[in-house]
Amino acid sequence: MISDEEYERILREGVRLWNEHKFFECHDKLEEAWKAVKHEKKKEPASDPRRDFLHGLILLAVAYHHWRNGNRVGALRKRDEALAKLRRYPTSFAGIRLGPWRDAATKDFERLDRDPNAPFRADAVPLLPG
Repeated sequence: MISDEEYERILREGVRLWNEHKFFECHDKLEEAWKAVKHEKKKEPASDPRRDFLHGLILLAVAYHHWRNGNRVGALRKRDEALAKLRRYPTSFAGIRLGPWRDAATKDFERLDRDPNAPFRADAVPLLPG
């Protein structure tokens, strides 16, 4: 089990890494907390709502990592998985203003949906608000 303080520390660090566009490192950091709150298999309902929230953030970080590295298929697949998880959460969760950020990320990925060669643009990645 993870303390609330440790969870919040890891989440803040993950947010910082996201906002620095260090998506792989963000994934690794958030995974520390995710492993501590996941007690069931991924396909089972989560007993801790932080589990799927973190998983959604991790998957979206991986989606951006893939996009930056030119892996369109991987980026879109992970984006879909991430948004399916994050869609279940209210506009604010765990101290994160999720709604506008989620909408901005969805809009950013629409560029890749429309254009298979859409370049990754760091300036288009929405900052993860704390």
